[in-house]
Amino acid sequence: MRLHRVVVSAFTAVLVWPLFVAGDEPVKKEVIETMTAPRLERLMKSLKVKLKEVEGKTDSYTFEFEKRTVVLINSSHTLEAVCFFKDEVTSSRINEWNRKWRYTKVYVAEDKSLVLSSDYCLSGGVTEEAVAEWMRRFAACFKEFDKHFGD
Repeated sequence: MRLHRVVVSAFTAVLVWPLFVAGDEPVKKEVIETMTAPRLERLMKSLKVKLKEVEGKTDSYTFEFEKRTVVLINSSHTLEAVCFFKDEVTSSRINEWNRKWRYTKVYVAEDKSLVLSSDYCLSGGVTEEAVAEWMRRFAACFKEFDKHFGD
């Protein structure tokens, strides 16, 4: 029984000690509810994405990905990533995509182009890491999009 207490005490000390060591404060991730232009530009740069501001629109950017142009719209509390394609597809193929894929939607725009879109709401608070993960998920959809609509 005594050996058991010693082992448990030693194990607990190993687990708990790092919490009390001076200077080893846990890293606090800043929670944001709005996206400023400088923050978005810095975040996208960290993802190795070069944004170009859309002329005449302070909240819209474009960037190249997989040989396509993506539009990124910053509405302060919401981000939207949009990409246009010239492919013609049936509504049943669009519905298949929208049933299968979360976090994105596909629809036909007024000019008959196919649109891949994703919205990300910042209300309630998110971290920059969460926004970066949203962008990575959107980027990952491109390959699946080509597979789904490339037939």
